Amino acid sequence: MYTLNDETKLSLSISTERAIAGLEQKQIQVGDHTIQYLDSGPQNSETILMIHGFGANKDNWIRLAKYFTQNYRVISPDLPGFGESTILKTASYDVESQTTRLKALIDQLGIKQIHITGNSMGGYIAAHFASNYPEITKSAWLLNPLGVESSEPSEMFKMFSQGLHPYVLPRNEKEFRLLLSKVFHELPYTPDFAIRALNQDFQRHYESNERIAFEIHKVKDGKIAFTYPIEESLKKYKNPLLVVWGDDDRILSADGLRVIKEQRPETETVMMKNMGHAPMIEDPEATAEIIKMFLERNKLTQ
Repeated sequence: MYTLNDETKLSLSISTERAIAGLEQKQIQVGDHTIQYLDSGPQNSETILMIHGFGANKDNWIRLAKYFTQNYRVISPDLPGFGESTILKTASYDVESQTTRLKALIDQLGIKQIHITGNSMGGYIAAHFASNYPEITKSAWLLNPLGVESSEPSEMFKMFSQGLHPYVLPRNEKEFRLLLSKVFHELPYTPDFAIRALNQDFQRHYESNERIAFEIHKVKDGKIAFTYPIEESLKKYKNPLLVVWGDDDRILSADGLRVIKEQRPETETVMMKNMGHAPMIEDPEATAEIIKMFLERNKLTQ
């Protein structure tokens, strides 16, 4: 009898979820990188660009995307350096480089305007994109974004600044399971085969993940510093902005929500109770409802 391995089981599971959400995998060449991305929804509708976080991939958005694909075109790429997109040892994967590549992706797809959302590192990139290209960014939704420099340090930031090995860089399955316990307030049902397969994939990309982690997180005077702190760069962005944070985020300090609101008072903010670092995975339905209400208040619904 033929037995499916962990990675094949995970691939079949993901394929089923993509189909339910109406997502199709495609690829496009952007400069030196082949970018794999998910695409769905009416091609003549407004576009939502969904940007994943560090060590993650395009499929982090499947469960949220299904609430939008009937009315919007949803595009979720594997950022270069992650997932199935090209990884080059000589390329930079800092926020500026990734923002430039995303703009090229949008241009090559012939898209004139977008709504953009990002989680964690993806939120940092989404904020930088919105600030650099406000003329094409109709709205931005940031979920637990990286890049708030003046917030209280998180558990993870303290590890970086103290020179300790951060748990966002797990070196084995035990450390990977620890990371999951830190990412979620309550881990959604995830079978063991999926955890094993996800860990195997992370270990295959460990070298590049480590390089990118320290390219993004700069330690200066004992603190994490960012090239483009989002509490400053977002001041340039005048279109509707929503920032959502889980109150039990142990990767990035939820104090970032306060900082952004103080620096940009017109920002709409929501603190989700009993929620961790990735609300679009932990409770996609509640996250989608928050976003839809934001779109309705700003008269951005289709």
